[in-house]
Amino acid sequence: MAYRKSRYIVMAAAVMAAAVLLATGLPKRAGELPPLEADILKVGRADAIVISCEGRFMVIDAGEEDDGQEVADRIAALGGKFIDILIITHFDKDHVGGADILLEQIPTGRVILPGYEGEGAEYSDFIRVMKDKGIEAERLCGRMELSFAGATVAIEGPDDYDIPAGASDYDNKFSLITTVAYGDTVMLFTGDAEKERLTEWLDTAERGRADLLKVPHHGTYDASLIRLLDTVKPRFAAVCDSDKNPADPKTLELLKACGADVLETRYGRISLLTDGMNIEFRQKTKH
Repeated sequence: MAYRKSRYIVMAAAVMAAAVLLATGLPKRAGELPPLEADILKVGRADAIVISCEGRFMVIDAGEEDDGQEVADRIAALGGKFIDILIITHFDKDHVGGADILLEQIPTGRVILPGYEGEGAEYSDFIRVMKDKGIEAERLCGRMELSFAGATVAIEGPDDYDIPAGASDYDNKFSLITTVAYGDTVMLFTGDAEKERLTEWLDTAERGRADLLKVPHHGTYDASLIRLLDTVKPRFAAVCDSDKNPADPKTLELLKACGADVLETRYGRISLLTDGMNIEFRQKTKH
């Protein structure tokens, strides 16, 4: 009798669980997820990327000083009033320059930075505004993983932030690399990573394919791109360049040879829209 009673209890619990699932809805699968949009803005030879889904916003870099307002305007146009996550990949002025204006315009939650101190007025202004707003940045060493609007976001820094004695140009070596996985869709944002940083990233773990590659360092050619493209095999490649400073023709040839559809921000804002399976990739021309 005790056995029969416990069996009935288990059956009743299973029925109740099924009823809850019917009431709340089963977990959504790739192809059924709310649309996630990644906008790579036209801000010259600089990075400014806005990722949005169901009223939540993540920003990767904020361009130069004058670009912060454009990033804020894009978020406002999408109905945003709060930035959940701001990632600054490194402290070159074409990545951190607009971050102070952005923070002054829009309240921001988490700020994730590489684990070294930057130089220059743009970096100092950014740190000052963070302090004024009471924001405590998370300085990343190694790897962290977080959730954003149903997407899994992996942010990876270098093994160390040792600055060689007398070095004056080291920021690209410290670029954070961000992977956003949403359903079956994978987007890879590489900052200004060059040969040493890309090689380190590729050697750190087994890497898979990416639907979207934000091409590193504005399309500057580097032999390490060959291995990167052979590994991630992107369907789409986005280059943050300008008419004044276009991508290296050798890089564009390499991207096309690997079968990627290539768009450059010199021709306008690039947008990727996905439901976790299907991808729409388009460009809004702006002259």
